[in-house]
Amino acid sequence: MKALQHFIKGDMHGIHYAVSISIATAVLWFLVHELAERDPIWAISSMVATSDPLMKQAVLTFRARIINSLVVFQSADRQDTIRKRRAVNQH
Repeated sequence: MKALQHFIKGDMHGIHYAVSISIATAVLWFLVHELAERDPIWAISSMVATSDPLMKQAVLTFRARIINSLVVFQSADRQDTIRKRRAVNQH
């Protein structure tokens, strides 16, 4: 036990963070991949980015992720609308 304490040297906060990320990744992987049958990489990426131990940084990253998602959704919606219009015009 003393060897472990010497190895860690006061880094328990980092170890706790790593264990939390690992557990959350496993849960997200199961929920998204198995239940929703989707690729869970984006959910895991968002979870890691927004789980920063510094709350101010986590909030900024979360806000950026929300804005990014809205922009991507808007872009995909516009592309879908354009495709539908082209399909209607071709017939």
